[in-house]
Amino acid sequence: MMNFLAGFGLGWALGILFAPVSGKELRNNISDRASDIADTARKRYDQVRDVAGKAAQSIRGVAQESETQAS
Repeated sequence: MMNFLAGFGLGWALGILFAPVSGKELRNNISDRASDIADTARKRYDQVRDVAGKAAQSIRGVAQESETQAS
């Protein structure tokens, strides 16, 4: 997955660099795309954090049950 994303990013960057647009438009395009990528990364991070938190909570519950049954 990381290789795909790296290849996609590289292809996108090369496409932008060789496209016939003005410097100002190019900078705006790069800025917009960077913002989109950052937003996507934040959303993905939040999703992973939520899943990890739920998993940790579940593990704690199982551990407490085991401890209670062992007593």
